[in-house]
Amino acid sequence: MASRVVKFSLGIALASVFAHPVSAGSLLAVTAEEARIEVAEYRPTQRQILRKKMIKGGRGLRASEYRYLADDGDGLAAYRFAKIIKDNPKVSVRNDALHYFSLAVNDGKSFAVKEMIALLEDDEVASYRDNRIVHFERVLLGSARRGNPLAINGLISLYRSGKPFGRNDDAINDLLSVQASRGSHDAALKLAIHNLSDNDIDETQILETSEYLKFAAESDKQSVSSVAVALLSKLETKDYPELFAAETKEQ
Repeated sequence: MASRVVKFSLGIALASVFAHPVSAGSLLAVTAEEARIEVAEYRPTQRQILRKKMIKGGRGLRASEYRYLADDGDGLAAYRFAKIIKDNPKVSVRNDALHYFSLAVNDGKSFAVKEMIALLEDDEVASYRDNRIVHFERVLLGSARRGNPLAINGLISLYRSGKPFGRNDDAINDLLSVQASRGSHDAALKLAIHNLSDNDIDETQILETSEYLKFAAESDKQSVSSVAVALLSKLETKDYPELFAAETKEQ
């Protein structure tokens, strides 16, 4: 009896399926479509393919592909593309290299700062598109604020030369202060020398300068410590202007 009941139930189930063939077919079609969508979602994009090749060494990547990735916001690609074009004889192309190095720095690639500084020291490149200069300065200042010594030293050098950003003594002092706060004896000595070169130095500056010199005197570099000690000994007698002129000319 039980066997007859099972056969009867199975017969009803099969009859139900064959009675509605469209519904069963639709169910299968939807499942296949969903599968195709799922596969498509995991298909790597062109950017992902190129970036993977670049990370593996970039073998076979063309300059145009590096540029494609750079324009899409990839700092490493921007750096590598800029390296390819930085020695081009055309000033306009070298200026473009400066632009792409700046993109790399903005993306946290601090090693690109050195390349930026080198191109900014090229008067032809730096003056080709003056409207970009403010942007390049901001990029380097941002890197300097993050503590990048290459950016700090590079900016100090550029500000001292007056090209291409113009002479900026206040900015130089700010950057030296950052260096000194991070343990640079050289920067502390330079800050002291700057203060001592001011004929209108006040008591507050004298105290500040004394602290800079005491710190600089601890330097392992004799050229730094000896000058700091000599300036300290002259600070109370206010005989430092003559010493400054004679012994710190090269600092």
